[in-house]
Amino acid sequence: MFYFFLLQPTMSRSFQIVFACLLAVALAQRDPDDREVDKCDRKIDIAIIGAGVSGTYAAYHLRNASKTIEIFEQSDRIGGRHYTTYLEGVAVDLGAMMYSADKHFRMAELVEELELTQEEFKHAFGKPEEKLYYMREQNLNQNDIKNGNVPYSLTPEEKRNSGRFVRYVLEKLTGYKEDDFPREVRLTLKGPNDVPLYKYTIDEALDAAQISKEGKEFFKALIKLDSHLYKDANAVTVFSNDFDYDNENATMYRLKEGMESVPTRLSSKFLEASEKHNITLNRKLYSIQRIKRVPTWEYSLKMIKTKTGEEETTETGLEEIICAKKVILAVPKQQLSVIQWEPLKSELVSKAIDAVRPVPISKIAMSFSQSHWLTGANQALAKFSDEMLGNIYDLGKSNDSNRFVLLASYTEGEDVERLEALNQDEEHMVGSIEGEHCVSNELKDEVIRLLKKIYGVNFSDPTKAVSRFWNKSPFEGGVSQWRAGYHYDEVISILRHPSPIDDVYIVGGDHGWGNSQRWTEGALESVEMVLERHFSDE
Repeated sequence: MFYFFLLQPTMSRSFQIVFACLLAVALAQRDPDDREVDKCDRKIDIAIIGAGVSGTYAAYHLRNASKTIEIFEQSDRIGGRHYTTYLEGVAVDLGAMMYSADKHFRMAELVEELELTQEEFKHAFGKPEEKLYYMREQNLNQNDIKNGNVPYSLTPEEKRNSGRFVRYVLEKLTGYKEDDFPREVRLTLKGPNDVPLYKYTIDEALDAAQISKEGKEFFKALIKLDSHLYKDANAVTVFSNDFDYDNENATMYRLKEGMESVPTRLSSKFLEASEKHNITLNRKLYSIQRIKRVPTWEYSLKMIKTKTGEEETTETGLEEIICAKKVILAVPKQQLSVIQWEPLKSELVSKAIDAVRPVPISKIAMSFSQSHWLTGANQALAKFSDEMLGNIYDLGKSNDSNRFVLLASYTEGEDVERLEALNQDEEHMVGSIEGEHCVSNELKDEVIRLLKKIYGVNFSDPTKAVSRFWNKSPFEGGVSQWRAGYHYDEVISILRHPSPIDDVYIVGGDHGWGNSQRWTEGALESVEMVLERHFSDE
């Protein structure tokens, strides 16, 4: 089984040659962990590690394969970063939140197939006539942005292009002026001195485009999501988003049942398909070892039994050995780095794993007796602020209590740590959900203070609240971001099948193609890529 058919035309010739040499060496070597082992607590055909949307989607696709298939999940729940809770009866997505029916065709088809209820999220990118932006203590609408009426000292040329500033920067950097930005262009486009766009960080791109100091600050305030600016993030993602999603005509959807319903319903369909299928929770994969068999390898998977408490999942020290003919790793980037399996430790694969960086994300939702954010001169259903709260969204009115629910903070990067530091107070606000999703009085007070500042109206104390901080193991981040300097196709070709002689595969959105890694679509695409190429017989 060779890799050559996986290599994309956009890959460099030198990369293909080096990769072919490394492949030849790998095929000639014997894994030092090869062993004859008959000790198996359970024997199955296919082991899927991870019960997030990637793992459950893979299981769903394989459900009619007449194989014994089992999903193993480290925690006590199915869903991963698709995490839905309820506030006053209103679904609050603390992880994945929405999708585009136009851009995310796999997700749209899956929602219909699973008979889930989509609801148009009309203000996902805000309503242009409302005061969408809060920049440097000023509320601005889309016309203010377009006309250059912004609190930044832009150059005359920058001011003329303020309504299309992201594309203006791309034009200055690369000369690209088209209305579409297809995948084949994103990795071949070059800046000054023929430097590929994917090798730039945002700071480097702004410098190379000779954007003024104030123009740089304006650009960053427009981006809305700090993950695109986080540390050494790849500049291609920012420019891609402006073409794909950030426009007044983009139609986004949420699910009435919450986004967690996607993996939970996938898992239910998987289990219903065969009595041979199973899902085992509270199992953490520690290591993979080969078992010598004819004609193909089989694998001994050492599982550590875990226990999930109110705030974290811990190891119990107890072990279980599962023997499988094929393995699909559907785990976050950070988990790939700690699984004990020799091919994952090779320099080539390790570097590919590290091509993305987890980005901390936090969300804080609150319910109120009144919709304060829809009163006054600065009212808006969505607000994109440069304050610590980040993005703010109206989530609607509860049919149960007639209270109003607000996603009071959706932020990323360094602001997550600042907010979490305020949530260490053991005294929780009245109405807070307990456990890992609690909201302290100190955090509540700061959120309310900032909401008053941003909207310019008084806010009453919330009646209920919930928080989620995506910055700890096993995820380390709510999303991952491609780092500058890494070619998507080259990395993905290595990772999807990291050892050519083994039936061990990697799926997941963390290494999804380009900006698809932020969305459920990226995870679904990764699964289809692996199954079509390596599981066609199933």
